[in-house]
Amino acid sequence: MRPPRHGQAVVEAPEAHRSRRGAGKAGWRGAGGVVTAGGDSRMSRHSRPDYPGGVSNASQSTDTAGRPVRKVVYSERLWIPLWWWLIGAAVAALIGYELHLAFTSVPAWVLMVALQPISIAVGAWLSRSLLTVTDDPAAADGTGREFHIAGRAHLPLSAAARAMAVPRSAKRAAMGRQLDPAAFVFQRPWVGPLALIVLDDPDDPTPYWLVSSRRPRRLLDALGAPQTSIQGDPAHASPAEKGAGAAE
Repeated sequence: MRPPRHGQAVVEAPEAHRSRRGAGKAGWRGAGGVVTAGGDSRMSRHSRPDYPGGVSNASQSTDTAGRPVRKVVYSERLWIPLWWWLIGAAVAALIGYELHLAFTSVPAWVLMVALQPISIAVGAWLSRSLLTVTDDPAAADGTGREFHIAGRAHLPLSAAARAMAVPRSAKRAAMGRQLDPAAFVFQRPWVGPLALIVLDDPDDPTPYWLVSSRRPRRLLDALGAPQTSIQGDPAHASPAEKGAGAAE
């Protein structure tokens, strides 16, 4: 094959283009990681950021390429409590009054009102965490369901062995000495209950997920994972399950 002349366009074969594009994606898939609630980065095979399906609008049935999109069957946003919003508004008003003492030419109420959007923005940022459970319409009997956390981590139902709703009273035990250092933790201090999902995947060193949720039973029901209690299966319980069961 003769080399192309100067100014001559070269048409690349579709197979070669796909092979190069696939090689580029292979390097991206190996760099997946999630950020836990504590801020540290942990690697997990179920938390790759390149999940092809994503969280789609439940009102749509197909995407632009004609592929069926995932249906959202459960959604929960971890809003901060109402009294946190009130405290934020009071702090913004106090700062506005302090600024009025330095700039007396500006009315106090103007500065107090002008700082309220900042407190609202901070509250919205703290409430950005979103939990969703999606389902693949093409899969039968709910086997295509996946659990997503704020678009940063996802867990397929096939990797979940069993699950357990941890009440507020057992949170300290589950997050204390019984916590496995290799577990994936996504907790918010203003949310009391937790959802504990035990994994069954020999290729993933993560023993279980521990996720804050105000409605953990509804979340686990939507996911479809078998729910157990420590009293019903003490021999195969994880340390976090034993701690949660002892606190109940």
